[in-house]
Amino acid sequence: MSQIRPPVCRETLTLCVGESRDRLCQRPLRAAALAALWLAVVLTACHPASPAPAVTPPSTAALPPDFTLLPAFTPAYPCELREAEVYDADLCRSERVRETAAARGAGVLFILREYHLGTGCYGSINVDTRELLVCDQHSGAVRSLTGSGPTERITSALIPSPDSTWLAFTTLVMGGADAGGGAEGAAIRPRVYRVSADGARFERLDTAGLPDFAVGAQGLRWTENGAWLELSLWDGGTDTWHACCLRADGSGLYVLPRSGSPPCDELPAEAQGLERPAIHD
Repeated sequence: MSQIRPPVCRETLTLCVGESRDRLCQRPLRAAALAALWLAVVLTACHPASPAPAVTPPSTAALPPDFTLLPAFTPAYPCELREAEVYDADLCRSERVRETAAARGAGVLFILREYHLGTGCYGSINVDTRELLVCDQHSGAVRSLTGSGPTERITSALIPSPDSTWLAFTTLVMGGADAGGGAEGAAIRPRVYRVSADGARFERLDTAGLPDFAVGAQGLRWTENGAWLELSLWDGGTDTWHACCLRADGSGLYVLPRSGSPPCDELPAEAQGLERPAIHD
């Protein structure tokens, strides 16, 4: 009678199963089940699952231009100031708005609105704006004086005239041809405005042109007679500011020499021949 021999494990199974080879060969009834189990283990070890696809940051390119995360705002009373901040991790986008009272006029409230937008998951791109609004304290109607774009930002407080009929302030414009200036157009230019106390009249005072060197302005104030606005213009150098007198109606500009010149307070309102003389030490 021939001897019945136990089944022989295949070489490939032996290589993968290792120490279980003898046990499998001696227990033929359990060999198929164990072999299937070990085969699954081997296939998983020898052929790991493909790595998960890289997560692509969400794109905001498809968002409409007027898209905002900020919740709708309905003032509870006329000229209520707004403050809110929102962040969306899925869009990698943050927004913040903050309004403060800049000045009170004749039946109106002048509001400074500061807005921040941050976009990008791995390196935020920030856009910040500073916009001047005027709000009717009876109806709550609001309108923008300087615009909400990032190219022009208000840079000073609102300075009331001696008779309280006007408020003057400066802005900084960034953006090539829109900034005006020299023949090629400066990238950064200051501007000077005045707005009536009731918000009805809004006028730019530097339409005749500030000196081509001016890339900043500070120290705005009115003379006591209200005929002139005094300010300092920056030429971009280290601590190089130039004192100037600007007529309150914007009709003329006088750049004060470094020495031997009367202050703006002493210039008569009807002074002639003072428009942009040469600067000298």
